[in-house]
Amino acid sequence: MAKKTELADPVEAVAEPRLARLGPVLALALTGAVALGAGLLLASLWVMGFPALAAVGTAGLPLARLLDLVKLSFGIIAGVGGTIALVVAYRRQKVLEAAERRQQRAERREDTKLFNERFATAADQLGHDSPAVRLAGIHALAGLADEAPSRGLRQTMIDVLCAFLRVPNRALTEGQPSPADVLEFGAMREIRRTILRIVTARLRDEAPNSWHGYDFDFSYVEFDEDDFAGVTFSGGVVDFTRAIFTGAVSFADIVVVGARVQFRRAHLSADIDFSRAKFLSGSVDFDAATVARGTIMFAGAEFGTGVASFAGLTVGADGRTDFRLATGQAPRGLADAARKSRGVDLPPGWLSSPD
Repeated sequence: MAKKTELADPVEAVAEPRLARLGPVLALALTGAVALGAGLLLASLWVMGFPALAAVGTAGLPLARLLDLVKLSFGIIAGVGGTIALVVAYRRQKVLEAAERRQQRAERREDTKLFNERFATAADQLGHDSPAVRLAGIHALAGLADEAPSRGLRQTMIDVLCAFLRVPNRALTEGQPSPADVLEFGAMREIRRTILRIVTARLRDEAPNSWHGYDFDFSYVEFDEDDFAGVTFSGGVVDFTRAIFTGAVSFADIVVVGARVQFRRAHLSADIDFSRAKFLSGSVDFDAATVARGTIMFAGAEFGTGVASFAGLTVGADGRTDFRLATGQAPRGLADAARKSRGVDLPPGWLSSPD
C-alpha cells in the first residue's frame, strides 16, 4: 500500500501559562488586609495609651481623630481590595488569551490537515496515467500554493511544480511514431507549458496571487517557445543553471530587482529576447553560458552597476548576442567575450570597459 503523502504541520506547540488557584490566595490576601488595618488602628491607639473618647473641649482622644484612624485603616483595606480586583482581572484576561490561542492553534491544525489531504490528492493526480488527470493535479497544486497557510508550504508547492518540469518527455522516434507516442508527447508538452503559464502569471505585477520573492529551480529544464515577458524577479533565487533553450523564448520587459537570476552553463540554441529588460539590482549570471545558434537580443535593456556577469560566455559561429541598444554599465566578462567572438555586438564604449 502506498504511503500517504503528508506535509509537516507548521503549527508549533506553545506552552500555556500556569495560573495558580486564586481562591486561597485571595482569601489570605483579604484576611491579611483586614488584619493589617485592624493592627494599624490598635497600634495607633496603643501609642496614644488607649485614650478614652473625649467630648469637645475636654482631655482625651477626640472623636475626629479616632475617625481619621478608622478611615486610614479602611483605606488600607480598600487599597488591598483594589489590588485583588486587578489581579482577578489580569487572571481573567490571561485565561481568555490562552483560550484564544488554543482556538487559533486548533484552527491552524485543522487547516493544515485539510491542506495535507488536498496535497495528497494532487500528488496522486500527478502520477496518474491520464494526461488530463495530471493537468488537473497541476492546477490543484497551483491553487494550494495560492492558499498555503505558510511561506514554507507555498515554497514546497512551487518546488513540486518546478520539479515536474524536469520530468523527461519521451522524444518521438524518427520516421512514423505511433499515435500513442504523439499524444503522450503533446500532452506532456502542454502540461509543461501550463506550469510555466501558471508561474509567470504570478510573477507579473498585476497578479492577484503574487509569488514574488520565492525560489524557482528551472535548472536542467528544456524551454521551447515559452513566455516570461513582463515578469518581475524580486527577491529569491531564479535558477536556469544548465537549462536548455531549444525554441524561441521571450524575457522581454522583465525586471530583476533584488533577485539572483542564474543562467550559468545554460545552452541557448534559439532566439531569446531580453529587449527592454531592466537588471536593476541583485545579480544576473550568464557565466559559462553557450549561445550555439540564434540571436540573444538585449535591445533597450538596462544594466545596473555590478548586476550582470557574462564571464566565460561562448558564442558559436551560428550564434549572436546583440547589446547595441543596451544602456547602463557593461556587464562583467562581456568585453572579453566580444574580443573572442565576432558574434557579440556591443554599444560604443563597452568594448573598452574593464572586466
